[in-house]
Amino acid sequence: MLLKTYEIKILTQHIHPAVLKHEYNPHNVWDFDKQWQTKFCSCQPTGRCIFACFCSCCMGNKLAKYMGEKGIIGCFPCSLPYLRTKLRTARRIEGSCCEDYWASNCCMACTATQLANELETQGLWDVSKTNKSKHSNVYTSYNTFAALLYSPTATTVTMSHPVSKQPGSGGDLYPYNGAWSNELFASFKPCPQSALFCFCLPCCVAKMSERQGDHILTCCVNPCTLMAIRTKVRAAYKIKGSLIEDCLVSACCVGPCAAMQLDKELTARGIPEKRAK
Repeated sequence: MLLKTYEIKILTQHIHPAVLKHEYNPHNVWDFDKQWQTKFCSCQPTGRCIFACFCSCCMGNKLAKYMGEKGIIGCFPCSLPYLRTKLRTARRIEGSCCEDYWASNCCMACTATQLANELETQGLWDVSKTNKSKHSNVYTSYNTFAALLYSPTATTVTMSHPVSKQPGSGGDLYPYNGAWSNELFASFKPCPQSALFCFCLPCCVAKMSERQGDHILTCCVNPCTLMAIRTKVRAAYKIKGSLIEDCLVSACCVGPCAAMQLDKELTARGIPEKRAK
């Protein structure tokens, strides 16, 4: 009887390895433990670093495109911090939105080179160059990536929860299919909370920064903290959207609405509010 019990346990573990491997704990969603593949000021490979220095617009265009964004976004220098936030969240790399902001403003070339190196380790940088077909070019890289994503050997992970493991080469880093748990203008209830978001937005943003793993004073350092938080939450939960949408929603007069949507999203995902002891 005891032998049969052990056989059943072994068989169950063999049939359902994904259940044990991807156990979801909403309280450690923001505990990132990965490291960047290259250091910030390594400037290697040299050719890529030089390209980032003297043609930052082209480099930004490639970075944005390979991250699933419109290439034109990368032509704006202010987009680099949020591309870094998106990649760092997708790869579960240690850091913060404040670090992304200052690293990108300190040395844009170093930041762009570091991002490109990170993408290369995942097989997402110049993917088309590995294709021996005569018709392959840089614009077919996204199709190659999609083929890798939907291959039979791809790991299946429930899209309603963040990916807790570091994806492998060709992993599902950027094709997002999820949705927000509530619409942007869905509800302004409860009224006291809505009033707080309208008349004391910096306090609410500071509270959300701490809630999703950043320092509470991030909003004092990065003037666009709300956009960074929205990008980070969207990347963590694979929610449809783009950096352009994050920017417009956060920067326009709907700032309080965007903050309320983020607050309700974190609540719906089971992220508790941190209360003073």
